[in-house]
Amino acid sequence: MSYIIMGNNQNFKVKINENIYKEFFKIRNHNQELIDLNHKKNIFIKDKFINKSVPNIIRYNMTMNENTDDIEINSILNKKNIIKNSNYNDILLNEGTKINNSIAIILESPHKAEFDYSSNNDLIPISPAQGATGKNIENKLKELLMAIISDHQKDVLQNGSYKIIIINPIPFQTSLHFFHRRSLSDYHFKKLRDKVWQEFWEEDTKYKSNLSENLKRINPSLIINACTSNLSPLVQKYLENHFKSKNLISSYHPSAWVFNGFGLE
Repeated sequence: MSYIIMGNNQNFKVKINENIYKEFFKIRNHNQELIDLNHKKNIFIKDKFINKSVPNIIRYNMTMNENTDDIEINSILNKKNIIKNSNYNDILLNEGTKINNSIAIILESPHKAEFDYSSNNDLIPISPAQGATGKNIENKLKELLMAIISDHQKDVLQNGSYKIIIINPIPFQTSLHFFHRRSLSDYHFKKLRDKVWQEFWEEDTKYKSNLSENLKRINPSLIINACTSNLSPLVQKYLENHFKSKNLISSYHPSAWVFNGFGLE
């Protein structure tokens, strides 16, 4: 049995089978500043990879119209490419940012579309939800929010404007796709992503702390837990324990919104 060992201090490790182990060796000329494959049984992922974080961002502004039952959603900015290579006009959610009215969409961690792989055998973070996830958020967000408003008798949102913020609790590529290039539709690699994510979520307290600090700074009127299915209960439990006074809704991951609906709870 082999392990993927994460971090220069080798603090985190995930057990893998032989088939996954072999996939990491199919791509030649790995960047040795990010990964060390010079061991018989174990794969070492270096801090430089873990530190490649995709930032949390503000993507849309949503307005609830006072005299109608409709809502309006627009890009937060008209100017493109504030964040290089992003498909959206995002604003960075910086440490000093404080917001009064917001809606937070919680995902899990960035995958392949959230990084630029073209830079000399390296990966450059872009912005959250760039691929199908981003398209589904853009195309289905209004429908989702209308469903939330209509499905819940209490007033989850009041008339006014809200910033739509997208957050990854763990901001590096826990799927490790850059190294193996296998789709998450492959059960074994989806499970690998989940195991890496869970290892960091449960063993490194900074990720929970960072999520908490981000949510406190943006003071969301509504939190939507849209984390992927196997990891969603972990995020949900944390949110219920620490943000029980907030309007908290769980949904399917945005990648499933088109075919499976929203799964609101």
